[in-house]
Amino acid sequence: MTGSAALQPRFKAILDRFFPRYLSVLTQPKYRDLISEVRIEGYTSSLWKPGASLDQSYIGNMQLSQDRTRSVLAYVMGLPATQPHKDWLMNVLTANGLSFSHLIRNADGSEDAAASQRVEFRVRTNAGVPLGQILAAQHLAPTIAATPSLPYPEWSAAMIGKPLRALYPNVSTNCLGYLDGVAAKYAGGRGAQLHGWGYDTAANAPVDRVLFVDDRGIVLGAAGGGGQRLDVPQTLPQVRSDTTGWQGYVSVTSRPVQAWGIMRAPATVCRFPPASESGGETM
Repeated sequence: MTGSAALQPRFKAILDRFFPRYLSVLTQPKYRDLISEVRIEGYTSSLWKPGASLDQSYIGNMQLSQDRTRSVLAYVMGLPATQPHKDWLMNVLTANGLSFSHLIRNADGSEDAAASQRVEFRVRTNAGVPLGQILAAQHLAPTIAATPSLPYPEWSAAMIGKPLRALYPNVSTNCLGYLDGVAAKYAGGRGAQLHGWGYDTAANAPVDRVLFVDDRGIVLGAAGGGGQRLDVPQTLPQVRSDTTGWQGYVSVTSRPVQAWGIMRAPATVCRFPPASESGGETM
């Protein structure tokens, strides 16, 4: 509900289904000691009271987003499934209000106010342990959002729905990287957030732009780079950057999805295979 921190019955029902499963994975012995923080992050749209300045809107929405995350924290801490793990959660579970610092945008770059009002669960692990190791294999979404449209990067808006080879006719093998898996699935079967890493070995630079393509070669989504991945150069000395991570969005499809990095060479892409043994992610 706009302007309110109270949890709606629909959202409580989602938490009732989601959080016990989420907790059952995080508290497994092989994962539990790797986790340094479980973050409940609250976001808002940029809307505030009529006539308010940008500063007033940001501060007011900061308080609202914080109140919403506290409401979520209080609710999940009261769930029956939480009780055996309460002591552990009190050491790692945090509520973080982030105002409208990460707006979700439509394909044309305009703000999607409804989708921007959301709560996300994120896990921070000890250095060098990818989040995908914990959640991707379980097909659990750390994000709870009812988003009517996916926030593709602005640069990709004209590419969605077009054949990859028409946009980038050249295919290179001068890259390293993987499609790690699904970081989040959106309510109502509206798509997913994918994550991975990529490095252009010819340019000795991280890959800044990634396209998601189905098995017909049609572009269904895109990702932006620059995410920190300290584990990659630690494992592969030839990778000279710790910001090879990428994260982006793909529309719902029953077809396998592949990740293709856009290289520095003109009109050239390079495929990032899935980290798991499959032909790609299916949304």
